[in-house]
Amino acid sequence: MIGLKMQKQNRDRIDQNYDIFGLKIDVSFRIRFFSSAIYQLLNSIYKTMTIECLQPKLHEEVLRDKFGKYIFVFWHRHITLPISFFRTMPHKCLTSKSRDGELISRIMFRFGSRFVRGSSSTISVNKGGGMALRSLIQSSREGYNLVLTPDGPKGPPNEVKNGIVKLASLSGCKILPLGFAIKNSFELSTWDRTVIPLPFSKLSMNYGEPISVPRKLKRNELENYTIQIQDAIKKSNLLAESSLTIKDEKIS
Repeated sequence: MIGLKMQKQNRDRIDQNYDIFGLKIDVSFRIRFFSSAIYQLLNSIYKTMTIECLQPKLHEEVLRDKFGKYIFVFWHRHITLPISFFRTMPHKCLTSKSRDGELISRIMFRFGSRFVRGSSSTISVNKGGGMALRSLIQSSREGYNLVLTPDGPKGPPNEVKNGIVKLASLSGCKILPLGFAIKNSFELSTWDRTVIPLPFSKLSMNYGEPISVPRKLKRNELENYTIQIQDAIKKSNLLAESSLTIKDEKIS
């Protein structure tokens, strides 16, 4: 009993470090300043961009959704690209508790995002879930769609961690892969080669086929669903790239 009480006290103490939006309460002026400056820069760039979704009707339905049906997944390197897409849709993103995670959270917060703090590894099956997994499930029940980069926060790049399969199984949410392609951008020298759009860029976004994971998931099915999700994200990116290439060829 004493052990359980101490565990609960530890969880409560961790919760108190973050506000109701998932932002750290005691954060440095440096992070506050840079998050504000980066937001202003990105927001200015987005206003000049040409953005196209390859499934406009589905996109409209997604933006109107108020019931927490989906888990949106895309590669960590594309984290700056869909930020402005879902401003009108209630959603929560999984972001790490690291300094970089706090910076990303504060930028995305200004675009309408809310957060569960953790990482793809902290909701892994091998680690038994934990607070991040429980918070994500509860958020979906409260009507939030969920947004995850399943290869984050530290990689390996373009490799899905199996915790997302467990999340989909327990929450009942469908996994919706997102693919992106952009013309006129540059890459940061980070582990994932984060893509940064340039002014007047052209962005193409593609929705993959929704993936449903059964509630009663057999252990030998875990790897199959992980591979299926990984392949679906890759395919979504290829279709977005193909669409952008075809349009450029027609113009030329």
